[in-house]
Amino acid sequence: MKKISLLMMLMILLHNSYAQYAVKDIPETLLKNANLVKRLDDLRVDIKNPGKAYYYRHYVYTILNEEADKYAFFYDHYDKFQDIISISGTLYDASGNKIKNVKKKDILDESGTSGNTLADDARYKTHNFYHKNYPYTIEYEVEVEMKGIFYLPEWQPVPAPEVAVEKSSLTVYTPKDYALRYKELRYKGAPLIKEEKSIKAYQWQVTHQTATPTEIFSPDWDDISTRVLIAPSVFEFGGYKGDMSNWQGFGKFMQALYNGRDVLPADVKSKVHEITDNLKTNKEKINALYKFMQDNTHYISIQLGIGGWQPLDATYVAEKNMEIVRHCLIT
Repeated sequence: MKKISLLMMLMILLHNSYAQYAVKDIPETLLKNANLVKRLDDLRVDIKNPGKAYYYRHYVYTILNEEADKYAFFYDHYDKFQDIISISGTLYDASGNKIKNVKKKDILDESGTSGNTLADDARYKTHNFYHKNYPYTIEYEVEVEMKGIFYLPEWQPVPAPEVAVEKSSLTVYTPKDYALRYKELRYKGAPLIKEEKSIKAYQWQVTHQTATPTEIFSPDWDDISTRVLIAPSVFEFGGYKGDMSNWQGFGKFMQALYNGRDVLPADVKSKVHEITDNLKTNKEKINALYKFMQDNTHYISIQLGIGGWQPLDATYVAEKNMEIVRHCLIT
């Protein structure tokens, strides 16, 4: 009898370990007006230095009906400045029992190039269980390495109406002497700040947030919801160092991206004088130069690496432009 009782206890413990996200455990107040309940949404950002950071996200969403299917998937992007280290995911039924795990072969790797861009190194990893037996729960975890901290993620615990939150948090770790910049929008209270040895930690948290029903003609959700924006002070991006603490520092960073790239070759300078020297007004000169640019230069969106921020060298553009013009004339 003792052996049987021990076995039964073990089976109960195992069952409970898998049934940790049962829908029946959600407080009734969080189900009212909700299509989605965020059981857990933990975002952590670990800034190592101006040139490197990691972020980790672990979220568990209970999808109550078809209206919340738009939240029941995973996606994150990667490029030259961001690597996705790991992704894991699990699907649970209404009782909190595990149905299946994400397999590596199920994760799609897709281009992030938009229709108005010729070339872009942005890519996305996505996954969806495509489960339709409501209610159900999805769980995902992702770890990302950031090569440079020009951009840092935003925290918005309630992303839309009809979403309830059991627990959502943002935690940021920085070196003790690093100045993290942050802005709180409609956040009640102040961040919890702790220091330990060489690390400083900031934390924002929302718990037991009930769902807001959708209202016609309501303000934009970003203007009425809780958000926390975080940004670096000193940073590195694409081999360039910068400081966002003030506009002067940021302006110096932008100037460094342009330095030496505005020099036109002599023949183009001569062409500009040829077009404009005999014109009387600035308006006439602008019109003439604008037509010359329209006839000879075509804007192409190529955003590889830092290319979305840094223009191509003016001499390179002029030379390639002349090659294109000559080729068109010959053909």
